[in-house]
Amino acid sequence: APTPAEIGQLIALFNAGRHVELESRARLLVEQYPDSAFVWKVLGVSLKMQGKDGLPALQKATELLPDDAEAHSNLGVALKDLGRLDDAVASYRRALEIKPDYAEAHSNLGNALRDLGRLDDAVASFRRALEIKPDYAEVHSNLGNALQDLGRLDDAVASYQRALEIKPDFAEAHNNLGNALKDLGQLDDAVASYRRALEIKPDYTEAPHSNLLFLQSYRALLDPQEYLSLARGWERACLPEQDRQEARDRTFQRKPLARRRLRVGYV
Repeated sequence: APTPAEIGQLIALFNAGRHVELESRARLLVEQYPDSAFVWKVLGVSLKMQGKDGLPALQKATELLPDDAEAHSNLGVALKDLGRLDDAVASYRRALEIKPDYAEAHSNLGNALRDLGRLDDAVASFRRALEIKPDYAEVHSNLGNALQDLGRLDDAVASYQRALEIKPDFAEAHNNLGNALKDLGQLDDAVASYRRALEIKPDYTEAPHSNLLFLQSYRALLDPQEYLSLARGWERACLPEQDRQEARDRTFQRKPLARRRLRVGYV
């Protein structure tokens, strides 16, 4: 088995977010200790954090530690990311058989059920997670997403607002709140939520930028320069510099329009 010092080194690398080094160290240790479920689990997580395929390592961890709830939950996350939702649900349920008060597994189960379209079951899973861990901001936001999918917009807003009471700098919750407010027709408040999400996380990818642009197009008094600035912000956040440069350099060749019939369509 790995020594306490070796285990401590893995934990330190994980806590520091040094996932490349963690993977390298874990690979060495699984060769040295092939029956160490802990090392296989660490290897799988380090791969997942880098966007790599951690499934084989996580499966090995559950084989070696069949009664480890965290291992089954981690395996469920990997399966969900691969689109294997039913298998993910089974892994989360196994984790909860082992550890019924595992709030993270209830939350993960809720996310998988929501992706399967089982919204009422997802809501129940999120509420169970919150019974165990009431100040779990991410779960309040996830619950809001499921409630919004059910058309329960006022309840969704309340969930997002609760998430933000707990974690005011939660950019995703600000964006989600903006979506619910938009659907309620509260456009000014929605714009404020999207702006707040981008203040917290300027490199936030497409969602709040495109949502903000969409809503601003409905404002008759919007300054054109402000709209252009927002569009450029979306471009910077969502398109690689190389693609932006290629678009700027692109030229379009138009055929002469003389003697061509005008085509009129109806929508």
